[in-house]
Order: sequence, then structure tokens, then C-alpha cells
Amino acid sequence: MQYHLRQSLQSLDVHFFGRPEVIVSVAAQKFDAATLELKDPTAIEMVKAQLAGFEKYIRMVKRK
Repeated sequence: MQYHLRQSLQSLDVHFFGRPEVIVSVAAQKFDAATLELKDPTAIEMVKAQLAGFEKYIRMVKRK
């Protein structure tokens, strides 16, 4: 469904941030149950990459 939504939004010339994506599979095992802190190193790196990509995207959109 998300893929089709992107196609629809793109045809309307909507600006959206799509990559990199963060998908945390088996999330219950990757978060600390007491603190809810993300503990999985791979997932943490994916979040960092997404935040860096989002910063780049915002700077691009801001120029327009």
C-alpha cells in the first residue's frame, strides 16, 4: 500500500521523504522492555542513516 501511495503522491508533485527507510523486524526483541530504548546496533545505524538523509532532504527542499 505504501508503494502505491508514493506513486499517487508523485503524480501530484508532492514532496516526500522516502529513503532511507527504517524497518525494524521482530521489534519486541530489539527494544529494552523496561526503558523502551532501541538496543539493536543494526537498527540504530538505520535510524542514524535516516536522520542524516532527512537532514539532506530538508536542506534540498529549503533551497527551492
